[in-house]
Amino acid sequence: MSNDLPASDSKVGVKSMPWNRWLSVFILVASASIAVALVLPAIQQAREAARRSQTKNNLKMIGLALMNYHNVHRAFPPGGTIDADGRGHHGWMCQIMPFVDQNSFFKDVDRKVPWDININRHRYRLSLACYRVPGVTAVVTTDGFPVTHFMANPTVMFRNSSTRIRDFKKGMSKAWLVGEAGGEYQPWGYPFNWRELSGSFGRPGEGGAHFVLGDGTVRFYSDKTPNAESMPPVMLANPLPPDKALTKKPSTRFELTDASGLPRHRVVFLDEGDSFESLAETATILSDGRVEFLEIRGHYKFGSRPPTLDDLRRAITKYPTVERVLLPVPLNDQVAELLKTLPELTHVYAKSVFLSEAGARVLCRIPSLQVLLVENLNDESAAYIADCTPTFEIRRGRVP
Repeated sequence: MSNDLPASDSKVGVKSMPWNRWLSVFILVASASIAVALVLPAIQQAREAARRSQTKNNLKMIGLALMNYHNVHRAFPPGGTIDADGRGHHGWMCQIMPFVDQNSFFKDVDRKVPWDININRHRYRLSLACYRVPGVTAVVTTDGFPVTHFMANPTVMFRNSSTRIRDFKKGMSKAWLVGEAGGEYQPWGYPFNWRELSGSFGRPGEGGAHFVLGDGTVRFYSDKTPNAESMPPVMLANPLPPDKALTKKPSTRFELTDASGLPRHRVVFLDEGDSFESLAETATILSDGRVEFLEIRGHYKFGSRPPTLDDLRRAITKYPTVERVLLPVPLNDQVAELLKTLPELTHVYAKSVFLSEAGARVLCRIPSLQVLLVENLNDESAAYIADCTPTFEIRRGRVP
């Protein structure tokens, strides 16, 4: 007897197997699609919740910094320091830098001159996450200044203002200090970072914005979203608005781009590869590849040793257009000779200076040098520098 199946049964079996496989694949794809459809909204909601939480935390930090500033100076910071010619020098976000853990910035920036000239440009390219809202892609201007996504209340901070707590006649809990802007962002160093409530506040599609109040709480207010809390009218005039001329702002508009344009603070190496002599350094590298700030540090990929004059020479050779240098060695005659080869050098940071009369003359002949920040300047070196009539400013203080 033959063990073969009937011909008709064989045909049925051959035809049914591909159908079963396709059915299984279809069920698997459908199940995966349903799972993704269920999970994606939850992921999106989690991201939005995290973004809102971080925004609130940033505003709380700013609010605390403003109160600490008031405790020290007996007034809130001016919205912007504006000179007699109407030119803005530095804004309120600069003034509170010591209270957001940015002491080195505050010591380094030259507050006697405007924020955007060469001597200050590097510092105002510092990117601060606490001045931004997570998820907003416009984070830098096309000329390299990181922006802020927060704006101050122009009845509190305006031109050369000095508003005090006693000016809030209706209480601190019924006043807003800073709010979440909704567009037309400006550099955080811009001296006119305030905005009327009639302006744009809050991210598009959210129907409102977060605000930090005078008592330090952060609230979400909206006049558009159903069932959302609206800002009480009492908060619109507490304190009383100043003269309109004091809250007037220039018509400047900034072109913005995404994070790819941010200056990058990163660790690079003098040598390529993994050799022992690959000295680590911190550099501020701009989007066009230029290096503005160079700090040579005393540790390497493998092991550690103090930096040397040769290390400085290699760094200067690699980055000949650097503008600011934190010296790894004392500023002596040999270092001065190296520094004079940097055509765009504006700032030198030195722990100590030991110059002869000849070395001081070399330093004084660097035409682009604007500031020498030094911790230890001996009397002999100081006298030699003074005798050659330097065009740069000598600042004594802690080197960052």
